[in-house]
Amino acid sequence: MGGNNVKKLITVMAVLLTGFAERAFADGGCPSVPAGTYEGWLKKAKAAETAGKMGDALFYGRAAENMVVPGAREFLSNFAGRMGKQSETAGNLYGERELFDYRQDGACVQWTRAKGLDACKEPEPPGSCMDEERKTLRARIPAFTWYEEFGRFADADRVFLTHLSKGAPSLDLFEAAFNHFQGRKDNPPEGYKLDPHYLQDLRKIGKAQGDAAFAKEEKEYSRKEVDLMGGGGGPEDRSLAVLNLTRKWYAFFSESESKLIERALKRGDDLAKDEASPTSLQQALSYYEFAKRTDKQKDLRARARKLAEAAEAKGDTINSTQYYVIAGDSEKADKAGRKAGEKIKKNFEKGEGPLSNKSEAEKKKFK
Repeated sequence: MGGNNVKKLITVMAVLLTGFAERAFADGGCPSVPAGTYEGWLKKAKAAETAGKMGDALFYGRAAENMVVPGAREFLSNFAGRMGKQSETAGNLYGERELFDYRQDGACVQWTRAKGLDACKEPEPPGSCMDEERKTLRARIPAFTWYEEFGRFADADRVFLTHLSKGAPSLDLFEAAFNHFQGRKDNPPEGYKLDPHYLQDLRKIGKAQGDAAFAKEEKEYSRKEVDLMGGGGGPEDRSLAVLNLTRKWYAFFSESESKLIERALKRGDDLAKDEASPTSLQQALSYYEFAKRTDKQKDLRARARKLAEAAEAKGDTINSTQYYVIAGDSEKADKAGRKAGEKIKKNFEKGEGPLSNKSEAEKKKFK
């Protein structure tokens, strides 16, 4: 389709849509839109704000803007600015993006079911019915939501960064901020340019959080208690959790992972020395996997395979099973595991071993 034809099609569509809006009041026998209706909505919006009826002010203002009433867009922007300022004063900077709550309403039900939606009988204020539910303005709307929804982008960015700077943001909150500001940079709203200092400040916040997380690794590794109730596991589990968290913080800005890799390799090498403990070797392997050192992983698996074979030759099926798991040989691990299970069962039936079902008196009979 040629460029001129496309322009003609767009023009025709605009005319049709405008005509539909103008005829909406005529549906169901309403002959025409009363003169001054749309301009009256803007007047009602201003009066509602003065009266403290902020929900009505928003609905009337939006209805006027939808009908391109002069001054309606400016009113909405200023209204959002005033509402956002109130939220800032109350310390409510960032949070839920939804403006409305929804509840079933008799007038909305009646209007909706009298299809097709008789616009001239739409419940007041216009736009407050969503199908059979009435939209009501939420009591606590964050400043960011007011500013963002109504095009006050500089204010939205300012309060978002201010909120992020208070305390220690969670990883999820920081990710939301990162995506928001990256989007501002890559696809800015028309006529708006992001303050470059915001991205610099964002990087400082993210790096500080990553550094703070990494600083906890030594403490967690040195604490030898096992957190059974809290689910944190042993020192190696907690150490790896901290390293993984730090990696996520650094990933936002491609921060160097060199010190993370160095720490993980040190932990892995120390644990790998303890060949008598399958648990130590498994933990060492986890550190090597974190460091993405396939050469060390391959070497450790080869050592584990030899240890498994040696344990199996001695009849130590329990350790051989664990070593085979580390070696990545699932077939041999399953085979050794079945043997270990059979051995435990026989010991149990004989009254031998920690799982014996015989009393101490009964065991003495066989001595």
